[in-house]
Amino acid sequence: MWANEAQQCSAILVLLRRVHLADLWTGIGPTQEALDLLEANGGPLSHGQVVMLRVAFALWNGCGDAKVAEVVEVLDGTNLYLVGTLFAELSKSHPNIDSWALYAEAMR
Repeated sequence: MWANEAQQCSAILVLLRRVHLADLWTGIGPTQEALDLLEANGGPLSHGQVVMLRVAFALWNGCGDAKVAEVVEVLDGTNLYLVGTLFAELSKSHPNIDSWALYAEAMR
């Protein structure tokens, strides 16, 4: 699946950057603020930001409680597409996450 933890964090950062939450993640994992926001069900974040944060934690360690219906219903088309294409890339026997990240970053 992931080549290493740095690659995993890089992909998560791409997704969080899309919803202006990149400061919640580092190259080695979530910040304390990210953990606190997840525990507080997003606190002051928008619904879309909360969903993307849940997706980030689901990708990180499975504890994000990201629900497919919520991901589909809440995320805008571009963000939903990027989450879906990341999942599709991860399904390959040799996923090219770096290529996916370059493509995703270009979608601004």
